[in-house]
Parts: sequence; structure tokens; C-alpha cells
Amino acid sequence: MPFKTVLKLLKMFEKNDENKIQTTIRKDELKMYSLMMAWSYKFWPFINCLSTSLAFWFILRKKGINTELRFGVLKDGNKLRSHAWLEYDNNILSPDERAIQKYKSFTQAIL
Repeated sequence: MPFKTVLKLLKMFEKNDENKIQTTIRKDELKMYSLMMAWSYKFWPFINCLSTSLAFWFILRKKGINTELRFGVLKDGNKLRSHAWLEYDNNILSPDERAIQKYKSFTQAIL
């Protein structure tokens, strides 16, 4: 399914958040969400970083936590690799934060 279509579907289920209070989360909660993302990779190997990041972006947004969806690229020999992850208050929400640091992130968040 195209990325724009997925975004439209996610936003259809999103409540009107004009009056939504921005919630903050603690460091231990950040670690919990990173662990949950790692488990999703382990137990559902057919999913990828983008689908996982979008799912958690949606879940956290419903809780009033605004995260940023980031894309990055990495040149690996003759191949160009890409990766998607979430950031909250400049903290990376990913099972492997060190691996993400290898990727060159776009200057602006996608979401």
C-alpha cells in the first residue's frame, strides 16, 4: 500500500487533536517502547522498520505523545539502504540506537 494511503488511513482513525493535551513520557517509558519495537521485529519477521514506526507513531499519538517519524539513508557499497525510526524530544525510539547513527537523516521529520 502506498505511504500516502497509509497516512490517510491512520489520520482517519485519529481523533481531532486540536484540543489534545501534549503528554510527556519518562525515560523508562521510552525504554519500554523501544523494547516493544524490538519484540515486534523478533516475533513478526515479515514487518519492516517503516510499518513498525508507523504503528508506534499512531499508538503514541493516540496517547497524546507527539513523536517524529524520521527517515535516513546509508550507502553500503553500491547499494543505498534506508531506515525509518521514531524520535521523541531528540531521543531515538528504536531497538538499536547505535545502528541508526550510521544513517544520514533527512533534516526534517516526515511526520
